[in-house]
Amino acid sequence: MVRILTILILNILVISNLFATHLVGGNLAYEFVGIQPNGDFRYTLKLNYYFDCGSASNWQPPNIPQNMSVAVYAHDDPTDIFPTTSGSYPKYGGTDVDMVYNSAVQQYFEVTPNNPSGCTVGTSTCVYTVLYTGQIDLAPINPATGQPVVGGYFLIHEACCRNGGGNGIDNIQSPGSAGMAFYSYIPPYGYENDSPIFTDNPVPFICSGDTTTFLNTAIDPDGDELIFSFMAPLDGNHAGGWGGANNIGNGGAGPGGSLTWYPTNYPWPIEEVTYAGGYSYQQPFGPTGYYYISASNGLTKYKSNNQGKFVVGLIIKEYRNGTLIGISTREVQLNVIACPPNDAPSLSPNINPQGGFDSTEFFMEEGENLCFDISFFDPDTPADSLTLNVNGQIFDSTFTNPPATVGGYFDTLYSDPLNGVDTVSTTFCWDTDCGQAQTLPYVLSASVSDRGCPPKTTSVVYEVTVSKTNPPANLYGSIIECQNAETVYTTDDNPNISGYSWDVSNNGIITQNYGDSVKIFWTAPGTGTVFLKAINQYGCESDPITMNTTITPAPTVDAGSDVSICIGDSVLLNGTTTALPGYVSLWQPNTNVSSPNSLSTWVNPTATTSYYLLVQRGTSCIGGDSITVNVESVNIDAGNDTTICLGDSIQLDVFGGNGTNYVWNPSTNISQTNIQNPLVWPNSTTQYYVQYSSPNNCLAEDSVVVFINPVPGSSPDFILNGAAANLGNDEYRLTSAINSDTGAIWNSTLVNLNQPFHIDVDLYFGTKDFNGADGIAFGLQQLSNQQLGFGGGIGYGGITPSLFIEFDTWQNTTNGDLFNDHIAVQYNGSPNHNSPFNLVPPISLGSGNIEDGQWHNCIFDWNPTNQLLTVEFDGVQVVSFNYDIINNVFPGTSATFWGFTSATGGSNNEHKVRYNSGTYFNEMIDQSICNGSSLSISAPVDADNYLWTPNIGINNNTLQNPTFNPSTSTEYIFTGSNTFGCFVRDTFSVFV
Repeated sequence: MVRILTILILNILVISNLFATHLVGGNLAYEFVGIQPNGDFRYTLKLNYYFDCGSASNWQPPNIPQNMSVAVYAHDDPTDIFPTTSGSYPKYGGTDVDMVYNSAVQQYFEVTPNNPSGCTVGTSTCVYTVLYTGQIDLAPINPATGQPVVGGYFLIHEACCRNGGGNGIDNIQSPGSAGMAFYSYIPPYGYENDSPIFTDNPVPFICSGDTTTFLNTAIDPDGDELIFSFMAPLDGNHAGGWGGANNIGNGGAGPGGSLTWYPTNYPWPIEEVTYAGGYSYQQPFGPTGYYYISASNGLTKYKSNNQGKFVVGLIIKEYRNGTLIGISTREVQLNVIACPPNDAPSLSPNINPQGGFDSTEFFMEEGENLCFDISFFDPDTPADSLTLNVNGQIFDSTFTNPPATVGGYFDTLYSDPLNGVDTVSTTFCWDTDCGQAQTLPYVLSASVSDRGCPPKTTSVVYEVTVSKTNPPANLYGSIIECQNAETVYTTDDNPNISGYSWDVSNNGIITQNYGDSVKIFWTAPGTGTVFLKAINQYGCESDPITMNTTITPAPTVDAGSDVSICIGDSVLLNGTTTALPGYVSLWQPNTNVSSPNSLSTWVNPTATTSYYLLVQRGTSCIGGDSITVNVESVNIDAGNDTTICLGDSIQLDVFGGNGTNYVWNPSTNISQTNIQNPLVWPNSTTQYYVQYSSPNNCLAEDSVVVFINPVPGSSPDFILNGAAANLGNDEYRLTSAINSDTGAIWNSTLVNLNQPFHIDVDLYFGTKDFNGADGIAFGLQQLSNQQLGFGGGIGYGGITPSLFIEFDTWQNTTNGDLFNDHIAVQYNGSPNHNSPFNLVPPISLGSGNIEDGQWHNCIFDWNPTNQLLTVEFDGVQVVSFNYDIINNVFPGTSATFWGFTSATGGSNNEHKVRYNSGTYFNEMIDQSICNGSSLSISAPVDADNYLWTPNIGINNNTLQNPTFNPSTSTEYIFTGSNTFGCFVRDTFSVFV
């Protein structure tokens, strides 16, 4: 058992010159702490000491030394870190490292037999293990010499003396004057390293005649490979006492409290102990004894047929990537005593799942799962109870991830023979991952102890080797290729390989992967490398095998600079190459390519396309380049067709384009023709066309129709008389170009001469000039089907009461006509300008000839307020006169029909009238009446519905021409609407 004793140190013993027989063993280790701000590497040094605390020792608790020291020396050869030839090394720094045991913080441990009750075997032995720690910062320059430290640093601790006298060590000479030294090596500056950590403390004794297993096993925090071996114990080169055969130093028993005790230069090699007669490094227990250590895991077996004290040495070498970077030594003193019979626990027979029986070595591939049983039994009868513990970094996720699992690692397992359970067992399982392969085996130890007298322990070390997936055996392919060549690389068809992983250097692209072969396209000259890994059945990859291919430059090819075209256009591509004659060229893709095998070709892609120009000379030497033809497909949408009322406006908007470069047609009744969203107000249904041009001058067109619904207005509904005919589109023919023809049209809506009118028409007088006759007349009269005349009366002669404005194209001298085509105003159906019925004498029109085959615009305006009648002909006012038409022509009657007449006689012409939408009549104006009087007011437009508001003093406010008799002055609002939803609204007042 390990008994923990807390020490209260009352006195500190200064032992600098005290020779003692107390040293049993120990080891020297270090731990990397970190890099300091000044770049130094900081290490914690650990000195594990085993003291003999028996009755013959002069170091009895609590007088354990509080201080030890370790010297650090600058090594000069990192390839020979444990020299065997003569030499010396300078001390690093000016002082040694103070190693401290602090009883207030640390503890020491007494190693005593873990005997069952009543068993006293071995209780006379007493061993303490004590830990001393110190700290040092190591730089690449030795501060003591100013020289670089190129070979690393070695640590040395020496002290004197070992157990001597009658109860002293048996296998070395003069043990009481023999020193003891521990050595450890730190690799050169720049390497971060930690010493191996021993997993077990020394045993207090072993039994003579037994083969005892002992775990000198250690774990390495850095995962380095550890090689274990025996060595002769070290005597040291400085400590010494009493001039014994084992002492060559003159430094005394040890440093005591001094930090300058070790020499400035340490000589090599370190002296080993001198063995007593009959003993040697090979036979530390004499010729009948035996010892063995596993180089890979440190499991040690001892057998001594002699009783006594025997010292053995151990060295651990650390390898990292095949390089020796660390050394640590350990010494133990084994007390061999006589013991009563007790067989040690035995490993139970076990079938190895990988074949064979009771194997402690297992082999697996990374990614594989492994489970095996660990079981022990006690061969004694009756059987002793057993305890089992399992240890190893393999169970620690800090070092091994994922870790293995086993019972007895975090706990202790027990047998229970009293209840028939004579064995203790557990199961190891490990499901490895890819990447957990390593050269060294993973190590775990199982230690089982019985409860006999004395207790016997059997330790077994298991090694689990995880191998990396075996790589493929061969890789085949071309060793010389041309840039832009596509080459096949293959490997053997191996049924034991589950799969392959291919890769290629940056100047290659894998274009096809068939598993055991690939196609590689070489993109650049130089050395191309193909990498091939095998994949095992668990999905783990092997290390790659490689093949290098020399890639020669391909012909230089220039396909030209990228271009942009409009959809539907073509563009000429002109490629060039440095290839020597005899090459073959090809454009890909070859769709819409006029000459795919020529360096120059026309292309007309329908979408943006990258064309590759490949030039090949020979079978595999290919050069290539690409050019992108950007195809701009411009699409715009002018929107859906729409409908508005005449006189309204609407904003058009184009979807698509970039907001500029638009052109609209037609250009009339539109706010702007070069913007995306103009305002339009057409007079009739109109289709607007818009064209958009992109920055690359690509065109797109669309159109939108704006339908015009009519608003209520003057009706183009005419009553036809005589030969008059409706030609459509508001155009009427009054006469044909024949003699003695007559015709008239009268609007079905009467005008109210108490209200203004504005009549807008175009007149056509034919094409005959000197022999053309007779003209057209505009008239007001009270019957719509008057009898028409022929010839010079122009169709209105004899109509009474009436007022006519004639456009006369024939000179009747009897009527006082002018020679030129002219205009005159007559009333009561008389065409004679010399009669009292002439209101405005003849006035020449234009150049004097209006029978020119052209349409002539005429506008007739009446203002009842000042009784003014005006006429415009082709934009020129030709008539303006004031006259009381209501009272002088239509004795007090304000409602009349209006229209046009025409006639031919002995000469003729075609006469036509075209009604324009700008016409209105019965315009709303303010009216005045006397109190108690009434007034008829006509609607200014023809509508489907009429509404006069407010409904005050109106006989019926939904009639077209109601009668008004308000008692007070009133402002009225008229609204006329049609079935299209369009309306006209006007305001007027009736003053009383």
